[in-house]
Amino acid sequence: MRSILDAPHILKVTSGRVALAMALRHAGVSSGDEVLVPAFHCESMITPIRWLGAHPVFYRIQRDLMIDMTDLDGKLSKATRALIVTHFFGFPQDTISLRRFCDKQHVVMIEDCAHAFFGSYAGYSMGCVGDYAIASVMKFFPVFDGGCLVSRESDLTAIPLGSPGFITAAKSAVNMLERATLYQRPGVMISPVRGALALKNLVWRAAKRRFGRTEKMNFAPPSSEGGSWFDPAWMDIGMTLPSRWVFDHTLLTEIPTIRRRNYEMLVAGTRSLPNSRILNSELPEGAVPMVFPLHVEEADRVASMLRKQGIAIWRFGEFIDAEARSVCPVSMDYSEHLLQFPCHQELCISDMAWLVGRIRSALLGGVGKNSGVTAS
Repeated sequence: MRSILDAPHILKVTSGRVALAMALRHAGVSSGDEVLVPAFHCESMITPIRWLGAHPVFYRIQRDLMIDMTDLDGKLSKATRALIVTHFFGFPQDTISLRRFCDKQHVVMIEDCAHAFFGSYAGYSMGCVGDYAIASVMKFFPVFDGGCLVSRESDLTAIPLGSPGFITAAKSAVNMLERATLYQRPGVMISPVRGALALKNLVWRAAKRRFGRTEKMNFAPPSSEGGSWFDPAWMDIGMTLPSRWVFDHTLLTEIPTIRRRNYEMLVAGTRSLPNSRILNSELPEGAVPMVFPLHVEEADRVASMLRKQGIAIWRFGEFIDAEARSVCPVSMDYSEHLLQFPCHQELCISDMAWLVGRIRSALLGGVGKNSGVTAS
């Protein structure tokens, strides 16, 4: 089992976007510098760059999600300070060639492993070729908050991490319990836990009625609340203790195998569907997918139909920065037509069969038809 945790220097912080901001700052990126970033992106990749006063310069990707090296070379300038290399959906970029490129151009290489916590490329673990790498723990583990900043050479121990505070830690614990009960994970303890959480909700509502709220309470990072913006108040803050405990005690060894199996089930079930295209029908050796990306012609209609049936659909890059919109036609196409479906390690074979059945029904024109398999 290979992962970003194989890097020699690791900091556990509150989110991947905070880790990115810390990596850029530690690398010396400042006002007036340029950072090369893919045109296919989400807002949380861009806001840390602008917070530092630097300017994002967008480069093209190819249809297989690999970096367009010719375009990348053309975007270099005297102000270029860093390159962000994104391993989209868990599929590794050619980090060996990119390492040579950065060394030749004297550019800091930052691996964005938000989609690629696990895996390897050319014998190197994810995140262990760049000068820095960042990961989003929340995308792979059942935690309230969490991100990793790692480095292969730079000692990160000089960066002091503050505590998120008791209220945030308590919120973290309660949130994870609420999600666990939603998915019926505590087993025989589910009734007592639900009772305690119901009591908590009553007390919280009574307190708000009694005392009101004069200002927005900042007890959680934006990423934990579903926001895409960057809040510098969470810089240099460590992961909450409840999230860290779950993260540190999760058995990692089977996760890559199960995710690959689930991905392959989705490939097999959607291979010949009309008005759709699988981006990667083959899993490269060492790739551990975060999600299953499917190019769909009527993406909005299909996404709406499936979400009404309770299927979690992610649309990475749905909202592209205005400066990047004319840079890369592939990125714009994927922004409008790419849907990503879950292949999470907690989804069993019957779950995946149910999911495949729903996707097939939507793309073949059915509305809510049962595939004949019940989700467990």
